[in-house]
Amino acid sequence: MVELTGYNPEEFEPLGSFEVLPADNYVVVIESSVKRKASTGEANYYLQFVYNVVEGKFAGRKIFDRLNVENESAQAETIAKRALASICLAVGAVHPKNTEELHDKPFMVNVGIRPAKGTTDRPTLSKVTRCRTETRSKAPQQLQVRVRLQ
Repeated sequence: MVELTGYNPEEFEPLGSFEVLPADNYVVVIESSVKRKASTGEANYYLQFVYNVVEGKFAGRKIFDRLNVENESAQAETIAKRALASICLAVGAVHPKNTEELHDKPFMVNVGIRPAKGTTDRPTLSKVTRCRTETRSKAPQQLQVRVRLQ
């Protein structure tokens, strides 16, 4: 049992639905990042990023991304490292020493929808592009990358 002394649910607006973001381009910033042990494989680790949509109708919504940066599958690891390189280039971090250097810098992601295997469709990121707030009206330079959310 957990005590809820001092908590009044009437002080908070209930959560809305957690519908999947529609397929589109979104300006995001990395809100947080952490390295975690994967549930499969002894040597498998991933970077988990939480992106925050910062513009438009869906501002404030979160997108979760996992990059398998250490993986027994060389292909999975290469895909993840290429995706990370695209993020680094999109935010202007040429040689970052840690993931915190990627935080709070706007870039654009293209979100698609992967049909559900179970009960809910899932978002998938297909492109990461540079995004400069002062030149956002111009088409950002595209970096070719495919990032899969897990």
